[in-house]
Amino acid sequence: MTKKRLEIEITLQSSLMIGTDGESRFYNQTRDYIPGAALRGALAETLLSAKAGDNFEALFGESATEPIFDNLYPSRSGSQTYPLPLSARTCKYYPGFQSQEGEHHGVGDILIRQAVFEAMLDERVNLPCLYTPLCPECHSDVKRLGGYYEVVAGQYGRMTTPVRRISRTAIDRWRQTAAERLLYTLETVETHTKDRMPLLFRGAVLCSDDQGAVLEHWLPKVKGIGGGRSRGLGNVKVQVLSETDGSLPGLRERLEEFDAAVRTEWRFYQRVAGVEPLAADVRFFSLDLLAPAFLTHHGLPATRPALADLGLPLESVQLWRAISQQSMIGGWHMGGRLPRRTALATAMGSVFMYRTEGLSFGDLQAELQKLENQRLGEERARGFGQVLISSPIHYQAEVTL
Repeated sequence: MTKKRLEIEITLQSSLMIGTDGESRFYNQTRDYIPGAALRGALAETLLSAKAGDNFEALFGESATEPIFDNLYPSRSGSQTYPLPLSARTCKYYPGFQSQEGEHHGVGDILIRQAVFEAMLDERVNLPCLYTPLCPECHSDVKRLGGYYEVVAGQYGRMTTPVRRISRTAIDRWRQTAAERLLYTLETVETHTKDRMPLLFRGAVLCSDDQGAVLEHWLPKVKGIGGGRSRGLGNVKVQVLSETDGSLPGLRERLEEFDAAVRTEWRFYQRVAGVEPLAADVRFFSLDLLAPAFLTHHGLPATRPALADLGLPLESVQLWRAISQQSMIGGWHMGGRLPRRTALATAMGSVFMYRTEGLSFGDLQAELQKLENQRLGEERARGFGQVLISSPIHYQAEVTL
């Protein structure tokens, strides 16, 4: 069982290229984050190169419980960064957080209001109006906002990864000149942001106490991540931070605030449509995927978490609303030097909202805390299935839509 959390920060010493499953022969794309699997593979390569067999077995041996390497997301300030949920919306004409430079009308979230409104429709409540999210500043339509966000001094900020495209040509081995019809392009993540701030990546590793000592010693010795290293790409500096990130409230506070926000919205329909109040033992929570998840149900790929995976009594919990996407994900097995089999995954940023009834708050908190720590689905050691329960962006968004 994992007990220790190591906060990891990676600084780019050169441009970075993390391959994707969408590469073609002449165009190599890069991811805009560092997957936990990439750091895991780089650490394994470092251990094998140093012939540290005992340490390798302690982390990745058959008898060891493998540490969980979370994805590392871009950060400007060094604070923890999170993927924006699929429920995040912003003004169509002036998108972005209000804290950014320039004219931006803010970012809101539609999950709670949309879920309660649709619950009213399902119950065939006679409503005096329809819920249509609009920009609160100019009353224009809103659109989805992708990327990542961080919270610094109580203010939201959006983080995007600077990507550059480099065109190259192959060399004819006989003539030592540019080969015909062999032009190719590489996408790389740059070392600095647009305002010339160093680009950092923040994440974490969950491990046992014994594995923590091994990781603290060997992670700083990782000097390269990703592809194109023979071209000078992927040079990094890895640090294990002594201080934990405190930008996120505790689970108890998040559960209470999220449930209170749902009840506030429900009371609006009590006033305008005369619906019955919620029972005292009814509670709500959301589950955000901070990383893609390989979900299964009875051995078959699934697009949403099975209720049994939540650890809660099946008769006490129901899925209330889902805003999700799916994708096909593969990868590369560094040990076997073979491509991994592609599989259906639920995309990062997907959001699921649940309703529980008849559960004590303590039992609910304990099971959801266990879910946050142990992750969801398959391939958890490689960073898949990381979840966040009742994210504050759902109930404390920058603007109300």
